[in-house]
Order: sequence, then structure tokens, then C-alpha cells
Amino acid sequence: MSTECTANPLAISELLLAGDVILNLSSRDLNVLPGVPYLTVVDGQLTGTLQPSRVNWADSLAATAGKLLAMLESGRIVLVCDSMCTRGPAAQSDLAAADVCSLLVRLSEECDASAFMDVEDAEAVSERLRQLGYL
Repeated sequence: MSTECTANPLAISELLLAGDVILNLSSRDLNVLPGVPYLTVVDGQLTGTLQPSRVNWADSLAATAGKLLAMLESGRIVLVCDSMCTRGPAAQSDLAAADVCSLLVRLSEECDASAFMDVEDAEAVSERLRQLGYL
């Protein structure tokens, strides 16, 4: 079974269930508790690690995912990718074809408050509100 959701990189821990393994395809560091298992690539195969890791997905990696989950006694791979990433859905499809349960988490874009309105914009809005009699 495969599902998809969106989350903030700082809130990944809230989505994890006992036994989940993270496959980080994103360009960002994730905020998870120490000891959460990650998948990494060694000699062209997926392997487990307790160190944060990023993976560049290749179709050939799906073949080792099912065997690895059985060895790790895990139930689900949590795929984490950037919001516009195409590798995440491709990896999820590859894992589904290998009968591996997964959750695809697209990281939400962080936005800075200053990205919405700068000082000039704020002054223009204030002036227009004054002209309309609201201020």
C-alpha cells in the first residue's frame, strides 16, 4: 500500500510509526529523533543506517528494498522528497511494484514572511486603506 502527504521538514517525526525507515530523496536535512533508521546506498544496494542519509534513487534499488525491509523487520519506507521532485513518485511506483509499503512525503516549501510584502508594498497598502477611509 502506498500513500502520499505533505509535511514540513521539521515535522517528519510526527508522521513516523514504529518500524518505519526513512528514504530521504530530498535536498534537506530532516528533523527526526536520534536512532530513527535511514536507508542509504552502499555498492549499488540499499542498506540500513542510523545516520541521516540522502539517496539518489535508481530503479535498480527497488529490488533490494523488500529484502532489506524483511531483514530490518520494518513495515514501511517513508520516502521524503522535495515538493516538485519527480524521483519520489517514481521511487514509490518502483517500491509498489516490489510489494513494499511506502508513504511519500513531499516537503512543503518554507516561506519567509518578507517574501509576501516588502516595506514599499506595506506603505502602498496603508496609503490605499487611508484613501478608502479604513485607516
